[in-house]
Amino acid sequence: MPDPVARLNAALEGRYRIESELGEGGMATVYLATDHKHDRKVALKVLKPELAAVLGGDRFLAEIRTTANLQHPHILPLHDSGDADGFLFYVMPYVEGESLRSRVDRERQLGVEEALRITRSVAAALGYAHRQGVIHRDVKPANILLHDGEPLVADFGIALAVTAAGAGRMTETGLSLGTPFYMSPEQATADREPGPQSDIYSLACLLYEMLVGDPPHTGSSAQTVLAKILTERPRRVTELRETVPLNVSAALAKALERLPADRFGTTDAFVQALDDAGFTHEPAGRTGATTGAGVGAAVTPGRGAPPRRRWTSGFPWLVAAAALTVAALNLGDEPVSLQVTRDILTTVEGQEFRELGGSGGLNSTALSPDGRVLVYQGPGASGPSMGVGQLWRRPLDALEATPIPGTEGASTPEFSEDGAFLSFLIRESDRLGAIPAQGGTPVWLDDSGAFRHAWGDDGAIHWIAGGRLHRWVPGTAEAEVSDYEAGRWRVSDVLPGSRALLVFGEGAIGVLDRASGEGRELGLGLRPKYLADGHIVFAREDGTLLVQPFDTRSLTTTGPAVSTPAVVRRQGGAGAEYAVAPDGTLVYQLFVEESDHRLMWVDRSGGAEAVNVAIPEGAVFDGVSFDPTGLRAAVGIRGSEGGFGQGDIWVLNLEDGTALVLTRDGTSVRPDWHPTEARIAYVGRGDEGPTARWIAADGSGTGEHLVDLNSGAPPQVRWAADGRELLLRMAGVSARSIFRYLPGQDGPPEPWLDGAFNQVDPRPSPDGAWVAYTSDRSGREEVYVRPYAEGGGVTQISTSGGTAPRWSGDGSEIFFGSDGNLWTAAVSADASGFRVDSRVQLFSADFVGDFVGYDVAPGGGFLMVVRPPSRAASRGGELVLVRNWVGEVLGGR
Repeated sequence: MPDPVARLNAALEGRYRIESELGEGGMATVYLATDHKHDRKVALKVLKPELAAVLGGDRFLAEIRTTANLQHPHILPLHDSGDADGFLFYVMPYVEGESLRSRVDRERQLGVEEALRITRSVAAALGYAHRQGVIHRDVKPANILLHDGEPLVADFGIALAVTAAGAGRMTETGLSLGTPFYMSPEQATADREPGPQSDIYSLACLLYEMLVGDPPHTGSSAQTVLAKILTERPRRVTELRETVPLNVSAALAKALERLPADRFGTTDAFVQALDDAGFTHEPAGRTGATTGAGVGAAVTPGRGAPPRRRWTSGFPWLVAAAALTVAALNLGDEPVSLQVTRDILTTVEGQEFRELGGSGGLNSTALSPDGRVLVYQGPGASGPSMGVGQLWRRPLDALEATPIPGTEGASTPEFSEDGAFLSFLIRESDRLGAIPAQGGTPVWLDDSGAFRHAWGDDGAIHWIAGGRLHRWVPGTAEAEVSDYEAGRWRVSDVLPGSRALLVFGEGAIGVLDRASGEGRELGLGLRPKYLADGHIVFAREDGTLLVQPFDTRSLTTTGPAVSTPAVVRRQGGAGAEYAVAPDGTLVYQLFVEESDHRLMWVDRSGGAEAVNVAIPEGAVFDGVSFDPTGLRAAVGIRGSEGGFGQGDIWVLNLEDGTALVLTRDGTSVRPDWHPTEARIAYVGRGDEGPTARWIAADGSGTGEHLVDLNSGAPPQVRWAADGRELLLRMAGVSARSIFRYLPGQDGPPEPWLDGAFNQVDPRPSPDGAWVAYTSDRSGREEVYVRPYAEGGGVTQISTSGGTAPRWSGDGSEIFFGSDGNLWTAAVSADASGFRVDSRVQLFSADFVGDFVGYDVAPGGGFLMVVRPPSRAASRGGELVLVRNWVGEVLGGR
């Protein structure tokens, strides 16, 4: 028997005898014990030692006695409590049965009437306690025990006792009360004393889960869940389960309002609404959600998407960040430590952080080596309305920032090791430059697409462009260029001694030996950085930052990666927005999870209807392509934690809602349906990087390799109109080039469109005569058309920025995205050439993934991947400053 149990039995001798362990939660361990005095079985809960040490026995026991007098048929009574050899314990009846947690886990969803019956009983218990002045504070399925089918609320008042006994010293333990899935917003922010409305919110979360199978807000970490609680409205229950009465859905919506004053004042009022068939509740600003429009609000102008909310000291959001610094919140029954110090970096109007669009693994922030200065991409010198931003310099002990001259249009800033220089990328022209950190005349180093770069302790800046490793020392005329091919990698950091580089590409991180050019993959992740004391940090595709031991001599990891509390915003599946300084300071963009995609039918007016098809919950789409009939669609689907290159190809039958998985290798995305055959081309992954593959659409075979796509940027495959050739986006002379390839041909693919500009997303016209594509030849991305055959001029389709071209079925229109809107251009061609007859904006379209987020049905209309309106409105660019982050993370290892 373990020593703690032996000690407990010795301390409790004559009173209780521990028989076995029943379970363990965030605050206590639960044992089955025998009560010798009354000869009965009891549940004996022992507080965690670290919590007991801070609370102290006298105060805890004094507070817990105030809850011992609660007497109600649906409240599990408190038999006893005490302090035994330093162990703080309390005793309750042992209930033979199961918890509501176990039942929901087993059945997932309960019958509507059964869920309401349980809710009424729990509400009665809570209402009784509220009238006695006691708030539960930790209502969750694990605290609802089912005895002969009747619910009993356990641990009533324990949360209050712990809070009152611990007072301000709770911050020392890193422990907090409540489980994130069921916490009210006021508990999450700690900006007020929880009242009855807090328990009502938690009870509503419990009912929501019984009906739907999941709580209103879910996520991969406690911080993600709390961010959602503070920024998002839950989906209406009727959107997820049509058999739930409308009044029940309305009552839940009111009980889950963010402000306590907007919820029911009592549990009786909540129950009355649940039983009143005529009860309605429509939150302000929410339209369409209760009428079946669902996510249609995300793509239709004027449909009430909530305004973007800025975090300032005038709102409780800043207090929320402070509350997170001392919390260890429970996901299930496992504590998640959040013992870090955070501040939200508010900005002066006109100096706002400018978040980047997601492509190429770019980032917007850098920290000076001493951790005192933040450089970030902000508005252009002429104000926030400028389309091109520039870099700003802000001391972290000041509120004001100043623009850095010479950095207009710059992103991806990086400080040199001594802090004297600042390098950056001008994305629109692919120019890599360096400038004195205080400002000055830039030195231009490269114009061939060096997306990522980093400084080493050798005083040089390192980057990969054109497949070659470059190195430049300030003061020298030219950069050194390696003799070997650096392949798919991008430079992320330079290891001590500058003998090797941390690199990443295609969803993987690796290490590259500078001398030999030998690269080795270390695992899946984004943007690895070296930390002190032999560790690296990198981002996972769900936004979590991880820390992993790393040996700089053998260039290998030496232990498992451990998640940290920071959850950062991703950049298009290729990068992550964070910066870390050697002194341990971390700055990152707070991530509100965006993986909750919706597949919608959208008409030309923007009206949207959900596609009813059996696909995995939480799927993230990476490619949409219709078959020639428009009755089926091929999609790339990955889980919420998967990144680019981590998915499978599915075929969706849009008539009967069935779905067929074609690939099961977990590395397949971006399908394109053959124009005449039941065959699908897609991007897979081989030993050397991405590959073009094809597979039968009926699932009768496995994917066949066609050709390697040596590309550092996300590649594409696209059938020509006759189905004989493929157009491929892969690395060429420029960073992104378009090639043509005949399956089975001898030799490599041949260039179709190469040169000085970035060319992406080729789309052949239905008659095969023309190709629409996106290029930055004008200095920004626009949609162009040129003949598929050699020669011929270029016609610009969009005029104010454009991406994601798609042809109508008859070739008379080209659809494209521009500044969050979907446009159409009426086009025609004759002997004199190709021309645009008119351009019309159709509707606002927050479709996901640019050129992989939608397709045009042969008969008209669109199949679009969109975000719910709450997600589309809450992806803001606020930054979180974490001081001593490295010490906190490494100190706990």
